[in-house]
Amino acid sequence: MNNKLEKYGDELINETLAFIKENINWKITEHDLLQFINGKIQMNNFDLNIKNNVSFEENTKDKNYVPNPENSKIIRKKGKIKLELYLSEKETKSVHIIKEIMIENL
Repeated sequence: MNNKLEKYGDELINETLAFIKENINWKITEHDLLQFINGKIQMNNFDLNIKNNVSFEENTKDKNYVPNPENSKIIRKKGKIKLELYLSEKETKSVHIIKEIMIENL
């Protein structure tokens, strides 16, 4: 595995969870959160992968679910959120990270 990618993946998860905690009262959606994650990945000069995904509650069970502005669920104060990240750099191996987190435990 690539330590740089793994370290960045952990940082990105922590930043994403902090973003959720700070904005949970503002009706952020799965799509909003995916945009946040993809923006952070691009800002840090990693390759953006279309497989990156965010799902909440029942959408976590649908392997084909992709949030978009029209179908995206609002992330609530309670429930399970799933973050699926594919991180890679040119000329390095990629890292695939899946985290499922109960929002109320943040």
